[in-house]
Amino acid sequence: MNSLNFIVSQESKGLRLDQAIAANSELSRGMSRKIIDVGGCYRNRKRTRRSSAEVQPGDKIAIYWRDEEIERLKKIDLSLKTESIIYEDSHFLVINKPTGLPSQGTRTQDIFHVVPQIEKLFLQMKRKCPQLRIIHRLDRDTTGVMVLGKNKKAYQHISDAFSKRKVEKEYHAICYGLPKESKWTQKEPLGKIQASAGRVYVDFDKGLDAETHFSTLSKNDEEQISLVKCQPITGRTHQIRAHLDFQNLPVVGDRNYGKDCFAGLTEELKDIVQRRQFLHARALAIPRLRGEGLLHFNAPYPEAMHEMLNTLDIKDDC
Repeated sequence: MNSLNFIVSQESKGLRLDQAIAANSELSRGMSRKIIDVGGCYRNRKRTRRSSAEVQPGDKIAIYWRDEEIERLKKIDLSLKTESIIYEDSHFLVINKPTGLPSQGTRTQDIFHVVPQIEKLFLQMKRKCPQLRIIHRLDRDTTGVMVLGKNKKAYQHISDAFSKRKVEKEYHAICYGLPKESKWTQKEPLGKIQASAGRVYVDFDKGLDAETHFSTLSKNDEEQISLVKCQPITGRTHQIRAHLDFQNLPVVGDRNYGKDCFAGLTEELKDIVQRRQFLHARALAIPRLRGEGLLHFNAPYPEAMHEMLNTLDIKDDC
């Protein structure tokens, strides 16, 4: 990631933001505008997209960008489809999130993530998009059930349910390796995410409590690959992936935790993986906003996951 930080001088008073960036760096005005357009520019710690905004002496400007990302974002089209919507009422919108789509924007961009993609989908459907609120997140390459709130009341209701562990979560993972048990629980404490490594590590000294229940759904003994059901009780960053890796059962296709498993895959399986990880948020149950009981949501496997399981002759229930 590239970055630039500077404070606007008296001589730069009244310049456009893109002009000020170009004057304080080797970036052209055109490139400066691209960075601003995708959401990689911050003025006094607030993201801004106004290239024409006049800067003032003392303004703190920070920009972050990745050269390859700028070009990629220009070519990205709609990644959600109408069938991506699993459930909708006046309070909640539930989608089946595809792989490669971040739940939220990043420091370098704020145009390609769940909410803008839903807004584009609603525009395509000729519908007015509600003011959506992210309630929980899935990792960029994790697929499956994701709930968004349509109003403050719904957001607060489900946020409380997550914090009080009243939400039932079920993930399915295709793992490299064969579990030693049909059912087991892992409680290894997890540290904070290491940005340089893009992963978290088990930390018995300073890690936070983490608990995940696992069970083996099916397996292929010859290829040493298994389908595992994962039920996280806590909600730590990368919890399932970190716990599985600690158990020597990395998720197939996981570039942060399962690098060593790629050498063991057949050429046919390597072709299916195609830089994706096979972790899927299969089901989610949340308390109803009114009344008793739970609302249950299920997300079908993505096509690549079906193909992987069929190739391995592993049974699934989706």
